[in-house]
Amino acid sequence: MRTTLIVARRELGGYFATPVASVFIVIFLVLQGALTFNLGNFFGRGLADLNPFFTFIPWVFLLLVSVGAGGVIGCLSVMAILHAKELIVWETRHRSS
Repeated sequence: MRTTLIVARRELGGYFATPVASVFIVIFLVLQGALTFNLGNFFGRGLADLNPFFTFIPWVFLLLVSVGAGGVIGCLSVMAILHAKELIVWETRHRSS
């Protein structure tokens, strides 16, 4: 459990060290606000409930998580390519000697 908290703290610190977290928060707020108030007809319903908000939030999370995971997967694939390149260079150096 302790290692999980350490990793989570590092990851969140990495997100908030760059503007990525701010961009995701702004996208979430704008998208959720537009869906709740415009498409969900929040004011036209005449009810003070959060049903439109909770109707659209799974779709917004699905979109944002897939975009965020794409960035992580892209970063991991770049790291894998660089690691493979280092292995190839290492093998060619040691094979010739």
